[in-house]
Amino acid sequence: MVKATSLASIITMMEVTGIAHKLISQTFRAVEIFICAGAIYLILNFLVTRAIQGLEWWLSPHLRQPPEVLPRAEAAHV
Repeated sequence: MVKATSLASIITMMEVTGIAHKLISQTFRAVEIFICAGAIYLILNFLVTRAIQGLEWWLSPHLRQPPEVLPRAEAAHV
């Protein structure tokens, strides 16, 4: 879903990688910073995707399967 919104994806990636490049130029620790930047991007994508899925589920009750009604067990006649 986030990939489909290319502008939001580019802005987010540019923000995360821009901050990462600034930190790399100050600390010279490229691997650790890019791992953290990737983790931040992964977490952001996960949260946005889950939020949009929840919103879609909430706004489309007509598309959901109705709950299955189990047949009632008749009382045994003794």
